[in-house]
Amino acid sequence: MLPVVLALVLVLAACAGPAGDAEGPGAVPAADFTPGQIRNPAVVLRIVVGAGDFGAQERSSLPASYEGTLLEALDARAVPPRDAQRVSHLDRLAAAVRAREVGADHALLVDVRVEKVETYFCRDGRRPFRAPVTMWVQTAEVVRASDGVSRMTLSGPALTVMDLEPDCESPRESRRRSGSETVREGVNRLLKRLLGS
Repeated sequence: MLPVVLALVLVLAACAGPAGDAEGPGAVPAADFTPGQIRNPAVVLRIVVGAGDFGAQERSSLPASYEGTLLEALDARAVPPRDAQRVSHLDRLAAAVRAREVGADHALLVDVRVEKVETYFCRDGRRPFRAPVTMWVQTAEVVRASDGVSRMTLSGPALTVMDLEPDCESPRESRRRSGSETVREGVNRLLKRLLGS
């Protein structure tokens, strides 16, 4: 039942128009927490390659591509991870234990789902159209290593980025992003919400 609900949420988010380009959710920190306290986090990453006609090579390379892009982007923002691992299930307490083991003050939990779906764009415009897209849906949370308490989460719906930039005036002029460009855009938006840069 949960995969059906998630798929419905993804499609509805995409049907709203160019949702992948919206500002998306903001970060909600604990009252006594600021993003500057995230210094050398232990990154715990779950990446699910979901529905769609992904080839075997894509299913193995997409998670590695996302992980590499995320770690590079954190390093570029002077927040180099102390440790990074991919998991099949996100668990706050297990992430906190891992952070303590590697000497990190915080764990950064990132949950990503990538799917290929067909959706509508520009529904309220003069030229609505339908197109296949690769959609990356991201959420994140920062937890304290000492006790696993959440210190910051993204508010609102998951942050969604698609590989199509719709042109509502001239759908044929819509721009298709490359896979690496889409991942980079998604990671940059995610870190902007969390770190403010």
